[in-house]
Amino acid sequence: SLYQLITGGTITTSAKFIKREVLTAASGLTLSVAPADGSVNVFADGDDCGVEIACTVNDTAVTGEELIDGEKYVVYYLQDMADVTSISIGANNFPKAVTIYGETFMKTEGEEIIPYKMIAWKAQPQSNASFTFSNTGEPQTLTVTFDLMADTQNGDKILDLIMEDD
Repeated sequence: SLYQLITGGTITTSAKFIKREVLTAASGLTLSVAPADGSVNVFADGDDCGVEIACTVNDTAVTGEELIDGEKYVVYYLQDMADVTSISIGANNFPKAVTIYGETFMKTEGEEIIPYKMIAWKAQPQSNASFTFSNTGEPQTLTVTFDLMADTQNGDKILDLIMEDD
């Protein structure tokens, strides 16, 4: 993935993430899935993230002396997620150098369009990438800057530009 390329991160197919549920008490609360770490944080529906209500959890069953049948509660807990793509980026992860192959066109002084190919033999992504996200559905912009270095395994080549003849 592009994110793995520019961060040097590790891709996995599982993750843990916070889950929020609003539940109505009926002899306790019943979660949709068991918490990943076996703990929950419970709050009254009108006091979300206010005063925590002491509760215990066993699999998906949440019990507590202060839970009142028929009342709504907000419950937070860690959920195991499967079938996801997760990238973990650590302080000691660095992007790896790659070879980039590209095709484009250039225009001559005589207005002739000439196809050419490019090979960047050892391109090292800079680790100072920035990500912008939007909740309005706008496309994300991502700029990746590469440092070109000599590839000692290919005769110290840095960049090949190959112009195609007609």
